[in-house]
Amino acid sequence: MSDTRKTENVNPESNDERCHGRCRPGRRAPRGRALLFALVGLLAAGGLARYAFAGDGFGWGGHCKMGERDPEAVKAHAAKVAGRALDRVDATDPQRDRVLGDIDTLVDELLARKEEHDALRSAFHEALAADTVDPAEIERLRAEAVDQFDRASRLVAQHAAGIAGALTAEQRRELIETLERFHR
Repeated sequence: MSDTRKTENVNPESNDERCHGRCRPGRRAPRGRALLFALVGLLAAGGLARYAFAGDGFGWGGHCKMGERDPEAVKAHAAKVAGRALDRVDATDPQRDRVLGDIDTLVDELLARKEEHDALRSAFHEALAADTVDPAEIERLRAEAVDQFDRASRLVAQHAAGIAGALTAEQRRELIETLERFHR
């Protein structure tokens, strides 16, 4: 079975050598910043935030024994995952130290937000379990949840930029190619 998406986006007439014939007409070739944010979204937000906010709500705590919220276990898991990624790109010792230090700091900062996250979840539960549900209160809690997520995602993006700065452009591309294989 062929993948029609690949042939739809091929533009053999593209003049941009970075496209390798894959850019759609009128589109620019992918840039490093787009690749960086892809890396951020896949590694940091999807992995670290999940374990930092692991708990007993809606299935978040059952995987890898992270429900206990032991900060050292969360850090060890994040370091293990990052270590595997760094092995794939032959990172040097100084690169490893910088990346793992940044990840360790990020996990600490995300875990520091855990109480705030738990309090909001409890408030949602209370609001939904009340005899009369107040739509204005639900909306207020929703807006607060969006604000919490926004602040956490900014933090992740800041650390991702630091992590990306520790790696070469070629290493970042290799990581992204590896990640893309998991999402096909």
